[in-house]
Amino acid sequence: MTARQDSDNLAWDRSDELWEEAMKQVRLSSTCRKIESFAERMFGKPVSLVTPLIIGGFNVLYPIRIEGSSADVLVRLPCPNQAVFPEEKTLAEAATAAYIRQHTHLPVPKVFYSGIDSDIGPFMVIQDFGSRRGMGQALETPREDPNDTPVLNPDIAESKLKSLYVKWHGVHCSLHSLLFHASELSSRQAPVLTM
Repeated sequence: MTARQDSDNLAWDRSDELWEEAMKQVRLSSTCRKIESFAERMFGKPVSLVTPLIIGGFNVLYPIRIEGSSADVLVRLPCPNQAVFPEEKTLAEAATAAYIRQHTHLPVPKVFYSGIDSDIGPFMVIQDFGSRRGMGQALETPREDPNDTPVLNPDIAESKLKSLYVKWHGVHCSLHSLLFHASELSSRQAPVLTM
């Protein structure tokens, strides 16, 4: 049993090291300048990176402000050292987002561009809704330090819970019907994605 625990601990330690390396890499000023340069090529206008970066478990979102535009966009990249097959993952996510946006009424960000760039690797450039909260954050106790472990709020109002779960149920039903519909498509009827 001890050998297995030692092996698990080594794996966790290596995972933590890879995460720390990734966090350093995504925040480097040289990385941020590459993202800005890429966005300028995509939109043909001057852009600026807006902080803070949005870092998830498998993706990093770089908020970009385009000169002369009232709307911001997000350059979404797989988090270094965290995603397996990052090219395939990103292209599949772009196609999935476009398909869901096209076939449901769910608020899915528009995919402006997606692909693999020689400077930044696999990417998606998506609409920025300005939303930064998920269901988990809506259910947790407020915390002063965002690095603290989230804790479920035991005092959340029942009306708020019902409201959140009604919304979640609507999303779930929309996706379920979409998946059911998609499973009936033959290969000749596969959706054509336009971006």
